[in-house]
Amino acid sequence: GRLDGGKDSILVSDLGLKQDTEYLLFEFWTRKFLGTFVNAIPLDSVSTVFRCQAYCIREKQPHPQIISTNRHVSCGAVDLRHVSWRENSLSGKSEVVPNDVYTLYLTEPAGYALRKFSCPAAQVMLNKREGAMRVVQIRSERGRVIDWAAEFTRKTDADSTKQKGSR
Repeated sequence: GRLDGGKDSILVSDLGLKQDTEYLLFEFWTRKFLGTFVNAIPLDSVSTVFRCQAYCIREKQPHPQIISTNRHVSCGAVDLRHVSWRENSLSGKSEVVPNDVYTLYLTEPAGYALRKFSCPAAQVMLNKREGAMRVVQIRSERGRVIDWAAEFTRKTDADSTKQKGSR
């Protein structure tokens, strides 16, 4: 996090992160996915509304992944109980507050498309793609730990070759 606009970037090594590794960057207060970076984190100007920034930095995976939630400035550390990627499905368990809209921010990289989002114990209020990010809002009448799953389809190189050959 930061409170002033003194620097325009910070080295990943200054934060104890691995160099030559691609990371995802999300700003918690403005709810903006700021893209990917390697070796240096580009720092945007501080919002005049919030007067601070809280960055969520995650190592980029070669498949859809969670970027953040809206529940806490820790971007999911207090509410995410479990997250896994298996067989083109990103699933997790989240602790939700009664009647509060809970937002999941997921990556949806090129080559992947969301096929289905399910959350049996809560109502899905919103499910939309914003650039390379998928925003899903859910609400439960009760505070509890809920299961959710985002199933993706994947366009393979073979699919691309078939499409080119069929023209």
